[in-house]
Amino acid sequence: MQFSKTTFEDENQVVTQSDQLSKFREKEYAPICNTAQSRSSPHSEEENLDFVELHRISRAHKARDRRERLKRNWKKIRVMQTDHETKRFPHRLKDFFESGRCSARFFMTWFSPASTFGPRERICLESIFKFHPFACVVIISQSLDTERGDCILKPFIDAGHHLMAAAPDLPSIFENTSAEIWFRRLKEGKIDPGGISLSQNLSNLLRLVILYKFGGIYVDTDVIALRDFSTLSNSIGAQSADAFGHWSRLNNAVLIFDKSHPILLQLIRSFTSNFNGGRWGHNGPYLVSSVFERIEGQNSSFNLTVLPPRAFYPATWQQIGRWFHSPKHETERHWKAAKLQELQLESYAVHLWNKQTRMLLVERDSILDDLFQCCCAFCNE
Repeated sequence: MQFSKTTFEDENQVVTQSDQLSKFREKEYAPICNTAQSRSSPHSEEENLDFVELHRISRAHKARDRRERLKRNWKKIRVMQTDHETKRFPHRLKDFFESGRCSARFFMTWFSPASTFGPRERICLESIFKFHPFACVVIISQSLDTERGDCILKPFIDAGHHLMAAAPDLPSIFENTSAEIWFRRLKEGKIDPGGISLSQNLSNLLRLVILYKFGGIYVDTDVIALRDFSTLSNSIGAQSADAFGHWSRLNNAVLIFDKSHPILLQLIRSFTSNFNGGRWGHNGPYLVSSVFERIEGQNSSFNLTVLPPRAFYPATWQQIGRWFHSPKHETERHWKAAKLQELQLESYAVHLWNKQTRMLLVERDSILDDLFQCCCAFCNE
């Protein structure tokens, strides 16, 4: 794996490959994407009561009011909607996996509008296909399972990649797990959704249930793959470790598990029995950390691997901002070269911590500029 920099001349300006890719797509598909409408489906781009609105409401009312509001309005929240098309979700996945060769099964979730699935998310998706060209990738999303979503994903399909966006049917997905009862009680107003984004908490639960029922690899849309994951099985990455190398916190941005793995069942049960929608990370990193800590002495029977932070989280959320900036002097250039060599030797992926970095631009000659060029699937087009 080589991290090299190539530039193109475009209208008398020097642009990076990732810039070139973004410009090409915008020219080629923007007119279609801007005018495309939903496929006669309620899962369109129109903004009804969505998670952001629910989050605003939650700040202004007590727990009882949040429960009542969700009880009255859950049918207006896109991911909680159910119709004839979403009920086909399990069959669509089965047909999709059987329709072509799948060297690996990848799952992602996207509960935001399709218009916000931008260049950074596309590069992360490209990196999966760069190192897993025969992978089957499913993006669980209402907004991308539309004509506008088809337009956004068209370059991947045209390149022969096996990719599908599918609107989920949460009741059928959660069926026969403790998530089924939890979700029903949530809709009935018996569970406080809390002040944290409901989309994030549903994604935390959905990834566990999907892997339990189908098996495969879950990755967040702000994770850049740096190499093939095929050597990994039943693995999770540490977000941080102590001075002795023992993990101190895990993270659920990357999960690799066999179908019906017992640890997934424990994680689902812990989520539903200890749900707290008012504390950031409680149902994600803190959940997986607490469950793994509880069963750590039984790792041999569970066939689990906890990878060190450098595997998926080589930069903490406090450090990642530096990776967006170009070196300003010789010392920083040496640091960048050493970091890229370290990534090449020791890392499977890089988590971009979008919550902290979504407003940052990738500067030319930064670490991420090099990574984007290394990991894009359409670099030579």
